[in-house]
Amino acid sequence: MSRSAFASRFVELVGETPMGYLSRWRLNRAALWLRSGDSTLAQVAARVGYQSEAAMSRAFKRCFGLSPGAYRRQSMPVR
Repeated sequence: MSRSAFASRFVELVGETPMGYLSRWRLNRAALWLRSGDSTLAQVAARVGYQSEAAMSRAFKRCFGLSPGAYRRQSMPVR
């Protein structure tokens, strides 16, 4: 199967491009690790495959509308 045929079929079945799906999946994993609170932003970025904190931060803000730090603060329980 060609890449274009695969991409077309993927969009037909999943509703988004393969790269869009992968990016969203990676960022959802990052959000999970940010909520756990015991990893630095650099560690989270490396775990989900981003080359830098800045690259992950830009993608995260595009996806969630918040910076990773703001997301973490919002998700942490008040003590």
